[in-house]
Amino acid sequence: MRKMMSKEVTFTTLKIAKIEMLNGSATVVELPEEIIMGTISKDKAQKVVNKKHNSIITILSHIENSDIYEMSVEDFVKQAKIQTKQESDDRFNTYFGASKPNIRS
Repeated sequence: MRKMMSKEVTFTTLKIAKIEMLNGSATVVELPEEIIMGTISKDKAQKVVNKKHNSIITILSHIENSDIYEMSVEDFVKQAKIQTKQESDDRFNTYFGASKPNIRS
């Protein structure tokens, strides 16, 4: 049995700012970085941060990174939640919009 398991995880880091009027002049105010799990386009990221901050936000940088995470199978089994068949089917239907094919061996 394999003793270690690994998973590549991609995330997108956004350096963002908003423009505020201070003493009658426009000033750029940098905000904390936003980290979004997965790959996201700059257009989609723009919509996400605008909605989150309820304001128009400027994206200063959009960087995608991937890291490989590793843990022992024993630790994984201790920490993971057991997924029921219904949850598995629901997740499949959410991603693919159809029922799993009936495959017989």
